[in-house]
Amino acid sequence: MVAEQDAGQLVRFEAKPFTDAIARHQIPVSFGDVVPDAAWGSSILSADTIAVALVRALPVHRVVFVSDVVGVYEPGSTGRPRVIPTLDDGVLERLTPSTSGPDVTGGIRGKVAAMLAIAGAGADAALISGLSGGALSRVLRGETVHGSWSKAVPR
Repeated sequence: MVAEQDAGQLVRFEAKPFTDAIARHQIPVSFGDVVPDAAWGSSILSADTIAVALVRALPVHRVVFVSDVVGVYEPGSTGRPRVIPTLDDGVLERLTPSTSGPDVTGGIRGKVAAMLAIAGAGADAALISGLSGGALSRVLRGETVHGSWSKAVPR
């Protein structure tokens, strides 16, 4: 068992599968899953929560969330949405909790909260599109690509 939760909150996380992959010069890829939960029997452990736990357990410099959108959007001055390039607490406060979709892990607000926690733990976090030609390859080479970023807070 890699993780356990209590009332939907992570209480135990084992980073060894990730450190083993890194030792083999592989790039770990994670995703959310159902895990044991002391209060509820089982609950969803989101990939966002896993990313925060990994940054706290490993010497991580950058976390990349790949999506079908370019980043976090807000209304632009022309009425068309624009990507917010830099995320901060003010952005999080402006985002309202979503109740319209099936996402039980917090939606975009949960993702931004996780990205800010990652930055607070000392790593950059990015939300980029996996549909943009070459963006993932460039970000894995260390480039800053178009998307929404939360920059590391020095520890």
